[in-house]
Order: sequence, then structure tokens, then C-alpha cells
Amino acid sequence: METFYRKKKNTQLNPLACIKIEKNNPLNHLSILPFYLLVIIDSIFMPALASHLHFLNSEDVVSIAQQLIGYIIQTKIDGLNCTAVITECEAYRAPEDRASHAYNFKRSPKNDSMYASAGTVYMYICYGIHDMLNIVTGPLGLPHAVLIRSVQPITGIDHMLHRRGLPELKPELTSGPGNVSKSLGLTKSHNGLILNQSSVIKILSPRQPLSVPAATTRIGVESSGESALLPYRFVNLQSPFYSAKSQTKAYLNKLKGIQ
Repeated sequence: METFYRKKKNTQLNPLACIKIEKNNPLNHLSILPFYLLVIIDSIFMPALASHLHFLNSEDVVSIAQQLIGYIIQTKIDGLNCTAVITECEAYRAPEDRASHAYNFKRSPKNDSMYASAGTVYMYICYGIHDMLNIVTGPLGLPHAVLIRSVQPITGIDHMLHRRGLPELKPELTSGPGNVSKSLGLTKSHNGLILNQSSVIKILSPRQPLSVPAATTRIGVESSGESALLPYRFVNLQSPFYSAKSQTKAYLNKLKGIQ
């Protein structure tokens, strides 16, 4: 779908500084209305989230990331079904979070999905190699997102192994965000999908309650200044399926005063 962007003047810090205008969108002729009314009207046409995912609408992306530990991701790509439980994720809270792609309300065609409604899939490519799965959260226009860093496979393990070219199930299969997407068959082509609106990608409720996940600083954001110190990463330490184990252990030991 061809998309254009109409930038409003003097709105550098406005989270909705770019109006997304799609060809054949019935709302195009309403562009003469005040900007905030456009947002309200557009929200009426947004697909509704599944009831068990209503918590994604919250403005507290950090709490959402913590809650997502234990939820189940289900994908059906090329007819292949896979499910896995989320064991590690990170919150990105714009506009003040320097590690966020939407820091200071930065907006471009690359990160436009971050400004969509809660439950939108935001995929991007890291280092030109790795597809990264993110779940958009919060109200329309507030670019918060949760990066899914690791999952523990439940079903479709053979499909995951084939995609990764691995002979047997080990934590490295789905530990780390690039490995998550590759194992589940997700690519940048799935950017902009809405969770549970098709069989391609769904988030299902946890099968059993979990203990509170550990909170640490995020991985690979050292250049983001004070934002690098935020404890916005959550990990289920009861599972071996999570990344950066040595870094995680060092951080938690430091909190406990262990050298």
C-alpha cells in the first residue's frame, strides 16, 4: 500500500507530527479538520485488540514488558505452526528514552509502525542482518514498544531448528532477538500486522502463573547515555532460554553486593 507523509509545521516534539495518509483512505478528505480530531476519527477504524491483550493499551510500557513474560507467541508462516513462551523482553519508552527509535518523537517511514495502535507488530532489521520483533503498546500516537528478546519453544520445534540450521534443541535456538524472529519465521515483511487479527502472529495467554521476572539494564544500548542505566529488561531466570547470561549474572550480583 502506497503511503505518503504530511508534516505539520512547528511540531518537532509532537508525537503525531506526521499524518499517515494512505491511498484510497476514506479519511483523506477529512484532513482539513483539526489534527487531534483526525487522530480520534482514525482510532475509530482501528481493529480491536483481543480481550486478553487490553493491557497493551496502557501508557506504562515498562509494566507491560514485565507482564509479557510468560505469554505465548504463536506464528503460522508458510503453513508451519510454531508456539513459544516469552522469556525475555525489553521496554522502549519514547520520547525521553534515548535507546528508542522514537527518541524525541523521531518519526520516519522506517519506524512509523511505532506510532500505530497497541498490538501492532513493529519489525526492523538490526545491523542489516537480524529481523527484530517488537510489540507496539500504549495509545495511538505514543511510540512505546517492547522488544521480544528470547522465547522458549513449545511446538513446531523441528520447523525452528530447520530455519536456524541447528541439529538439536538448545537455548541458543531462540535466545536473542534475531534468533527469535528467524526461528518463528518472522521478517520485516510482517511489519505493521496487528496481533491476533490473522493466523500469522498471535499472542496467547500464559498457561501457568510465573514468579516475578528479574529486571536488568537492556542489552546493546550502551551508547544511549543515562537511558542505558534504566532497568527496562525483564528475564525469566527459571528458563535457560535467555540471552546475555554473563551480563545478566554480573548485573544481578552487583545489585546484591556480590563481587
